[in-house]
Amino acid sequence: MANYSFAWDYQINSHDCDLNNHITPSGLLRYLQETANLHVEQLGKGYDVLKQEGQAFILSRVAVSLHRPLYAYERLQGHTTPEDSKGVSFLRTITLQKGEERVATLSSLWALVNVKDRSLVRVSDADLNMPTGRGAEHEAPLKFRIPADLPLKEIGCFRADYSLCDRNRHMNNTTYPNVLCNLLENGENAPFLEGKRISRLSIAYLSEMPYGAKATVYGANDEQGVFYFRTVREDGKTGVEARMVFEELN
Repeated sequence: MANYSFAWDYQINSHDCDLNNHITPSGLLRYLQETANLHVEQLGKGYDVLKQEGQAFILSRVAVSLHRPLYAYERLQGHTTPEDSKGVSFLRTITLQKGEERVATLSSLWALVNVKDRSLVRVSDADLNMPTGRGAEHEAPLKFRIPADLPLKEIGCFRADYSLCDRNRHMNNTTYPNVLCNLLENGENAPFLEGKRISRLSIAYLSEMPYGAKATVYGANDEQGVFYFRTVREDGKTGVEARMVFEELN
């Protein structure tokens, strides 16, 4: 049984929805992650406080399952709790609920780093004083590998422009899903996601994408229709690897 320590009310903004009036993949990730941001702010361990202490949380992996379609103006409640963690991996679960119905679930893996030397802080040494609970299981894998025998092909490029970056001056982690989906094609004048929705999303954040940097995207889908992506920066470093599953909208 899931046990959450924080809740926040939302109404889905129409500007976070696509040509289907359905929430975009990045929009979904933003509502889920904002719940965690608000929680740590309430506990007095938000971005600015940690920065003054010389520390910062860095997102390593995220996995999201959207259990049903989600449209503009729906009213939901975000729930979150840090999970019992060990070593240098901080686990957190977030859900979106409509009453008793769980409509989306996110699991995430974070690292707490000392900004000065980039060393990792162990869970046992972190002075966070956050209540922990048990999160909900779901379908999207937090850890995955792109199949070695799946031939990825170049599908496009992008630049970490103003609208994609945050105050850390690198690409915000929530912007990647939409950028990757922009590169999927379904014929002339037919966006890939027309009549479709994201149902499962997993991303591994392997290196940051600084403001102004450019990257090439490689992608392919397997026989089960699972899409895989890898972004490679101009310096040859892999930025993110992603796994996405889509469903038809009814």
